[in-house]
Amino acid sequence: MNAPQHDERRVFDIHAAGTHAVSVEIALRIGMFEVLREPIDAADLAACLLIGQRGTETLLAVLASTGLVSACNGRYSLTGLAREYFLPDSPFFKGALFQTLSADTMEMIRTARLQDGPTRPQTTCWLAGRVEHPREQGRRMHAHTFAAATAFAGDPLFAAIAHSLDVAGGVGTFSIALARRHPHLQCTVMDLPAMAAEACGYIDRLGVTSQVRFIDRNMFAEPWDRDCDAVVFSNVFHDWEEFRCAELACRAYDVLPAGGRVFVNEVLLDDTKDGPLGAALFSASMLLNTEGRQYAFSELDALLRRAGFEDIECRRSFGYYSLISAIKPLQARPRMRQQGSMQ
Repeated sequence: MNAPQHDERRVFDIHAAGTHAVSVEIALRIGMFEVLREPIDAADLAACLLIGQRGTETLLAVLASTGLVSACNGRYSLTGLAREYFLPDSPFFKGALFQTLSADTMEMIRTARLQDGPTRPQTTCWLAGRVEHPREQGRRMHAHTFAAATAFAGDPLFAAIAHSLDVAGGVGTFSIALARRHPHLQCTVMDLPAMAAEACGYIDRLGVTSQVRFIDRNMFAEPWDRDCDAVVFSNVFHDWEEFRCAELACRAYDVLPAGGRVFVNEVLLDDTKDGPLGAALFSASMLLNTEGRQYAFSELDALLRRAGFEDIECRRSFGYYSLISAIKPLQARPRMRQQGSMQ
């Protein structure tokens, strides 16, 4: 199967348009624009608004990538556009256009999302070993990722892989794309038991049953297969806080042989955290539905290095997606302490 001929970023932007408006409305409702009249850093802004760092940084990324906020030396302030249209005392204030959320919805967002409160619904289910509506979830994940996965499969690094372990692989989208491109490659998809029937259906319909198998495992609580020379995380890290991503990276390192590779497929924020807009909006969606966010390459690079990986590379692969690869060294080295680790 050849890679798609058309860039998917415009489709991605259309899908994210609703999140864009909601993010601006949330910023208006919590008074973020007023506080940003004067330059302020993210930590002080979070303290002023009584919300968590994660919510603050997520909203700032959307506002900055939209051109409503500018960043300089780690401090944020309104642009002229925002001063004219998003400050309540401006004669041209457009706040009335952004009043779609009910009071109950806004309160739920403030307490459970913006204040870094309880674990979000999607990740709560995962930690409990449950998947709600597996068929619908599988369809969404496959539609979201298959075009990009088909493009990624052409990366020459995969030609040298014999057996990949696709962690939290859903219906097997990434593994299916790899198998169709590389007839020699064996792939194991690991996810919760509720995804088994859906994954097997996709694997069968797309003709890769001889190469792709599904195993039901909780990636945090159960052992991983060691019969692999590559571990794949496709759209996984963005669901989780950094300490959980660090745990997953360490588990990948532990099951891989020396010289094995880890692959991380994600939509990345710029290291400056002010774009691109597609990544910022995707991060806002994660804020509303998971305990995670979109990461910058510098953050994932540091996380993988602390787990013990080296030779870390990142290349833009398709649409907004980037593919990060890293190698487990031939000589094991002491693992660096993971920041925020629970251990």
